[in-house]
Amino acid sequence: MGEIASSSPSVAGGVVYVGSASPHDHILYAFDAAGVTGCSGSPKVCAPLWTTTTGGNLGSPAIAGGVVYVASFGDRLIAYSLPTVADATPPTVTLTTPLEGGMYVLGQVVNANYGCQDDVGGSGLASCVGTNRLEPMGAAHHGPPVRHPHHFGK
Repeated sequence: MGEIASSSPSVAGGVVYVGSASPHDHILYAFDAAGVTGCSGSPKVCAPLWTTTTGGNLGSPAIAGGVVYVASFGDRLIAYSLPTVADATPPTVTLTTPLEGGMYVLGQVVNANYGCQDDVGGSGLASCVGTNRLEPMGAAHHGPPVRHPHHFGK
């Protein structure tokens, strides 16, 4: 980054936006807010996810509706559409009940107990909802246990 950060940072969607007004650059920077992508060392030093030259000193960025707005002190308001990044890592689902290989009494209702978690910097979970019970197996059921799928998603 340049010598002088001229703006206060703004954060949205896991990205930190900050402007620089060094004598040689007038750049809007975007950094990973989680300090993972492009970051190393202790304390962490991060390379920007992307940059763009604005042509003048910058005010603090404001973010709304997928757009970063920044005032250039040269009498302009500049708007940048935020790039979308696909989250290729699925959420982690932990099923604690029923137990893998667990034994249950015939006709017993076994409630599902589970949790969901997204990676740091992930796009977030839309829901962590699934059916909460497995149907009891009746006396007429012979053979292996019946599996009932649980659906989780982003």
